Parts: sequence; structure tokens; C-alpha cells
Amino acid sequence: MQAQLQQFLDEVTAINTYAKPVSTKGMIIYAGRDDGYVPLADMLAFQQHWPGVDLRFLDGGHVSGFLFHRNLYIAAVVECLQRVSDTASDNNNSSTISMA
Repeated sequence: MQAQLQQFLDEVTAINTYAKPVSTKGMIIYAGRDDGYVPLADMLAFQQHWPGVDLRFLDGGHVSGFLFHRNLYIAAVVECLQRVSDTASDNNNSSTISMA
């Protein structure tokens, strides 16, 4: 049973099974330096698979990151939304200019 669970988790969490996003401008990923579930080497491979992802590191792992670094996650969400909003504004402005 444990082997089946491990195989399932490997299949659904392996980044190379997912297509590259159209844009990574609004993506910030935090990696825990001491993460026991997702090793740093895997996060660096993630960054190579999805070039342009803003990969940041924090002290700790999955649980301690959630418990003690929530402020970083919240700030990252706000920053991502701002990036996407800025991109949308730029696209709207350029399309307005090109139509004039």
C-alpha cells in the first residue's frame, strides 16, 4: 500500500508531467531549505523546467514554512497579483494605442 501511495504521489506531483505555462511572470515559488518532502535539487529542476519562475528560499520546510513564514506567502500572493495586474494594464494600453 505504501509503495502504491508513493507511486501515485510521484505521478501527480512530478513537475515534468505538466506543460510549461504560457507566462511565468506572475509566479513566485517558495522552497524550504530543509524541506523533507521536496528536496532543494527538485526545486532547482522545477525552475529549469519552468524558466522564469521566481524561485525564493526560506529557512525550514513544508510545515514550518506554513507556520512561521505565512507573511512571506501572503506578500508573494499580493506581488503576483500586482504583476499580473500590471501585465494586463500594459496589454490593454498597448491594444488601445494600436487601435488609434
